[in-house]
Amino acid sequence: MAIETFRFDGQTVVVTGAGGGLGRAYALFFAARGANVVVNDMGGSVDGKGRAAKVASRVRDEIEAAGGKAVANYDSVEDGEKIIQTAIDTFGHIDILINNAGILRDKSFKNMTDRDFDFVYKVHLAGTFKCTKAAWPYFVRQGHGRIINTTSASGLFGNVGQVNYASAKLAIVGLTKALAVEGKGSNIFCNAICPVVASRMTETVMSPEELMNIRPELVAPFVAFLVHRSTTSETGSIFEIGGGHMGKLRWQRTQCLQVSNNTPISLDELLLRWNRFNCSDPSRPSSDAAYSVSPSVNPAGLRFDGRVVIVTAGSTPTGRHICKQLASLGACVVINDSTGTGSIVAEIQHDGGRAIGCQIPPGKSDILIKTALQTFGKIDILIDNDEYPLRRPFGELTELQWESTVHDQLRGNFQLLKAAYPYMTRQKYGRIVCIFGSNVLGGNVGASEQCAAKHGILGMAKTLAIEGRKNNILVNSVSVNPEAVLSMSEDCSQHISPANISSLVLLLASDRLPEPSSGLLLEIDSRSCSTVGWQRTRGYSYPTDGNITPEMVASKWQTIVDFDNGLCDHPKTSQEGVKYVMESAFKGKRASTSKL
Repeated sequence: MAIETFRFDGQTVVVTGAGGGLGRAYALFFAARGANVVVNDMGGSVDGKGRAAKVASRVRDEIEAAGGKAVANYDSVEDGEKIIQTAIDTFGHIDILINNAGILRDKSFKNMTDRDFDFVYKVHLAGTFKCTKAAWPYFVRQGHGRIINTTSASGLFGNVGQVNYASAKLAIVGLTKALAVEGKGSNIFCNAICPVVASRMTETVMSPEELMNIRPELVAPFVAFLVHRSTTSETGSIFEIGGGHMGKLRWQRTQCLQVSNNTPISLDELLLRWNRFNCSDPSRPSSDAAYSVSPSVNPAGLRFDGRVVIVTAGSTPTGRHICKQLASLGACVVINDSTGTGSIVAEIQHDGGRAIGCQIPPGKSDILIKTALQTFGKIDILIDNDEYPLRRPFGELTELQWESTVHDQLRGNFQLLKAAYPYMTRQKYGRIVCIFGSNVLGGNVGASEQCAAKHGILGMAKTLAIEGRKNNILVNSVSVNPEAVLSMSEDCSQHISPANISSLVLLLASDRLPEPSSGLLLEIDSRSCSTVGWQRTRGYSYPTDGNITPEMVASKWQTIVDFDNGLCDHPKTSQEGVKYVMESAFKGKRASTSKL
């Protein structure tokens, strides 16, 4: 059967960051296939400084010289509504949005400032949100829309010196998954790509011959296939592309431990089964693949004597249980909660424990850390416990609501970690556990804010785990069912016992955690507890010495997305994340991946 020819005649494509590199390749490709193209680029430098209208104008001129239709736009993605309005004013509609614009502000975590964090957030995450939010009502009204968001290996796996970038890039994955769920009923499909391409960042570390093997023209045809009207099998998906290679990634749970709400998880059992619990051959959890745990309220040998612990949202059911259990095992606990902490502090002190309460807002993290230091003299453990706000449909979400949820949570967490980090570094000891809701991993209706924010926090944690390891600072994350925090119904079978969450968190915060002991994501529900990581298809690699077309991608699509052929792997680092791309591009020859 003949392969369909992928044309875009009459459709309007908006490409941000289209003045060069991958964005330019997109613009030229779609114009050559009949699309009207909005070429957006404000013409800034790699770190986002300056403006130069000529870069967008130059690409527009290239398209028009070849007989295509294009308009240049010079607005920042922070003014996404202006970019989309250019499409409406010029061509009358928008069909495809490619969020491609980006910058870098790399620094070690100890040297990163609020400005460094905010600048990357604004371009990558806020810019993606604002452009998508402006296009969304047009997509809904016309019953059709395609969105491509751009993530990176640094976001998926973490990378040294990129807490800000990794946070924004993994947050984009969370936003993608939420939009995919909300948009599917309106024929709006949203996917994320992790491209490895030649850019201004790689020009200084690779030869011209090497750069040709990862040229952006090898990526654009894949995206063209993905956004075509006939492609309806993929939404909420993540793809790696570059050097002729194409593959798919997804979250995957390990074989798990069965848990019960009738008895707390045994930390002794968790320790005993840790190797199997963190097996390198993940599979989806099922009753046959689960391993039951036996009850044990007080695990032998696990103590926190002399440790100073900060617990945020400490008055929630989960937070209370964590605080009480820590205090009972010898810890000095600093409990912070905007709703007040009087009752939980009184309970701990009544039982002979040591605790103080605070009501310090997220933007004042330095005060929280100072309070812990003034009271107990140090800070050893930080447990960043989540509070779960209400959901809001993406179409009804305002910019102010987005900023008050996503930016405030991400910046608040950044500031909290930043305030504690120097003290942990100096004492060569620290434990950080981030807790958030499990509904964010797969996306959920009305959860775009939370999916973005919690993935962003996870991106921070992954990078901080890498940077902190040399100073004995371990960073892990726990994903739980949010109902466990909001309330406990009379029928507890559908909810998670806070005691089970607490036991898992205490193990991660302890000195007894076996390897792998940092950079983990664990998920717990009412029946099981498992680790979660990336699973990747082997994909397909095309030769780099020729052109790739969407028709060629279509012919190998089942191979590209095949998770059932026994060839999948489970990458854990940025280097492992670009392995197949680099093998395809350089055929086994060594090439630098530090800037990819």
